This record gives sequence, C-alpha cells and structure tokens, in this order.
Amino acid sequence: MLRGGLVYDGTGAPPVCSDVAIAGDRVVAVDTSIDVPSASVTIECQGLCITPGFIDVHSHDDFAIAADPQMAFKVASGVTTVVVGNCGEGPAPYPASLAALSGQYSEDSIPRWRSYRDYLRWVGDNPPAVNVAALAAHGTIRADALQRQAPIRVGREVRSQIEQAVAAGACGASLGLYYEPGRSAPRTELVEVASAVAESSGVLAVHLRDEGSGLLESLEEAIGIAEETGVRLQISHHKAAGRSNHGLVARSLRLLAAAREQGVEVACDQYPYTTSSTHLCDVLSHPEGVGGFAPESTRICFTSDLSLANVSLAELAARYGVDPWSAAEQLVAAAPETIVILDSMAERDVLAVLRDDYTMIGSDGLPNQHQASHPRLWGSFARVISRYARDQAVLSVAEAIRRMTSLPAATFDLPGRGTVAPGSAADLAVFSLADLEDRECDVPAGIHHVLVNGRIAVCDGIPTGERPGAVVGSRQEATAARP
Repeated sequence: MLRGGLVYDGTGAPPVCSDVAIAGDRVVAVDTSIDVPSASVTIECQGLCITPGFIDVHSHDDFAIAADPQMAFKVASGVTTVVVGNCGEGPAPYPASLAALSGQYSEDSIPRWRSYRDYLRWVGDNPPAVNVAALAAHGTIRADALQRQAPIRVGREVRSQIEQAVAAGACGASLGLYYEPGRSAPRTELVEVASAVAESSGVLAVHLRDEGSGLLESLEEAIGIAEETGVRLQISHHKAAGRSNHGLVARSLRLLAAAREQGVEVACDQYPYTTSSTHLCDVLSHPEGVGGFAPESTRICFTSDLSLANVSLAELAARYGVDPWSAAEQLVAAAPETIVILDSMAERDVLAVLRDDYTMIGSDGLPNQHQASHPRLWGSFARVISRYARDQAVLSVAEAIRRMTSLPAATFDLPGRGTVAPGSAADLAVFSLADLEDRECDVPAGIHHVLVNGRIAVCDGIPTGERPGAVVGSRQEATAARP
C-alpha cells in the first residue's frame, strides 16, 4: 500500500492525492480512502509523487542485465522497464554480438546467446531488477549472416532471423544505419526487415543514416520504408548533430507531422542533453567524422588508459604532437573500445523535439563495468521532469510523465504498463518533485521508492537487491497468461 501520495496516473491527466493498493504484481485500487487492513507493507507517501515506473525506450542495457542484474543505475533512477536491442546492435547472435559488447563488459561475464529466443529465455530464467523488452538488432543479425552465408543468401537469412526473434517475443526490430554493417545493407534488405516487423505489428526503431547535414534525407529514407511496408516507425534519439546543422529539427519535425497526415505511424525518442556519446571508431568511420565537431569540446568518456578520462581531442592532439583527427585515429588503433562525448546539439533543438507530442524519453546510455558513461545513463528521466517540466515549464509535469510511461507502453505494446490504475502492473516510482534532480554521473536525487511488479526494488533511495523484473511485451505476457 502506498498511502497519501500525489498520483500522476501516466495518462497526462492532472494529479490527485490518493492511496494506491497493490496485491501481488498488480495495482488493485486507486482511491482517497482505501481500507486494506491486511496490507503487509504500507509506505507513507505524503508530500511525494506516485507515478508509473519510467520506461526507457532507448537503452543499451542488453548485457548489463546479465553482468549487473541489480541494475542500480536504472532502477534507482525510477526506471522499471528497459527496451534493449537499439541502434541495430544487440545481444544475439553470438559471436557477432561481441561488437556491441566492446568496451562495456568482459566477455567472460556474458552468456553466449545463439538467438533471441535463447536471450529472452535466459532473461526470464535469470531476472534482473527491471523488466526487459527486446528489439531484434538488424546490424548484429546482419553481421552474423555475412559471416556464415554466401552474399546472395544474406538478405533471406536476415529476414528469417528477424522473424524468429519476433516469434520468440521481440517487440520489433532496430536498424542502425549510421553504423556498419547496417549502413551497407541494400534498401531491399531494409524493406524486408520492415515488412517482417509490420506483419507482426511490431515497431521498427531507426538510428538514421545521418543525423547531421543529411538529417532530412535520412529521415525521408526511413519514412519511405514505413510508407512502403506499413511498419510502425520509431526515430531514435531525434536530433540535429553538429554546429552547422543546428535548427534542422524544425524541418525534421514538420516531415514527421506530414508523414502522420499521410497515415504513417511514426514517433521518436530523445535524451535531454546537448551532448551525445558514441564509440570514437564510429565517429571516424562516418563521412563527417571528427570534422563535424569541435575538438576542444569532444571529450574522452572511456578508454583502456583511464588517465585519458575527460581529456579533449584537442588536448590529446597536443600530447601526441599531431592534429586532432590523427590523434583520434591513433587512439582508436590502440583502444578500439574508446567512447567519446560530443558537444553536438543546440538547446533550442532539444526543446523543440521535447515539445512534440510524439516524443518519448530514452537514455541511450552505455553502461559498463567502469561506471564511466554519459550523464544521460542515470539522469535522463529526472532531468526532463525537474529541469524542463518543473523549472522551465517546457511541458507540464503530467505530460512529461506521460511521455515516459503510457506513451511508450502503447508504442512498444506493453499491455498493462505505463499507468496507475486498477489492474495495471505495479511498476511504480515515488519521488519528491521539489528535490528531484539529475546528477552528473550518479542516480538522481529525490527518488524515494521504486516498485517493479509489486516488489520493492528501491526503498528510501537505496536499491534493495530484489530482482523482480520480467520479459515484457504482448507476446511474452500473453504466453505467460495461458493456463
């Protein structure tokens, strides 16, 4: 029983002061005067907000749930469900998945998942602290097919593996068109992937081919595939990267609105920061490369030489006695796992995307055993509520919560989640709106309690060690519900 909190139900409706009664893994009542004398645990919530647990629609927690199953960095941030398999990079099949693992965790800490069926079964048998929904990662599947198949059979093998993943419970698939090998896939193959996902009414999440000067053309490419196949489209981390491209999101948002008017079902997600983060090798391999960003503000987030943490490419270049591009190439040659943080977006663009009714929140953080990552890994959800809703009124608190609860639950087909209502899953976050604040590289301040499937995963701000998560999604939960 949660007693006396200010309940935001996740729909965008104004909050009401109420009690929330829980039985097992479900909410059974939301009322102002619930009398449940048999409640085994009562948590007093006066002065606190009660909301649905946050759904991180764009995570890279695929391996973290195995290497660090308590998931303190997420559950203590109010997140109760993560969507994995984004950007075309995912946990299966092995050994192609090792490319996505690079720089995160040691190989010996991760099982060898041959297929998404194996992965989802393993997660179900070894639950983490949070719920897990999975997208089938096209890039990883394509890398596997390229290793094992003759070129003429690659496309058929990719579609077959996508279909098997969706049949096993994946909620859709992702394309990483910025990265190899997804970038080199022919359009016919991308259409086949989208068609396979559309046939199951799943979601196709797309990391666009170019988020800089080619943003609009890349968005048109993704929309064109959705128009041709009827797939539900999710644009990953919508932004305009690179200083010369600031302002382009005004036009990309209009493209998305026009596509909806033509019947395309398309939404997007974002992380609420002006800095981005990725592997330095991927920056170098992209046509705009480091030249699209300022070397003095491009900082090393993680590399094998820990003394280089937070060093800029300009500083690295001075150490090496070469230009920043050459310094970056030398570092990648020595440490391919290097991750950088790029000062790439404009605040006005972040706000423009956030104001759009179809924008959800995704952390896009890269968890790793060194706890060295972009602040978005921990702070994305608290930052939206505290900085942009509470302090700046870019959107209301109720609307901010809708964008990270009921909207993603509907988009990714997670029935019974994302709302606080009788019969809904007891995934709940309890926090102080006044004290909520994202912090540089730590879980947010102000989050008091988190429940996952009715069990207390965070109590008084401290993770309990409970691991009540489950594999979620319509197919998985429908199967689990069968007698």
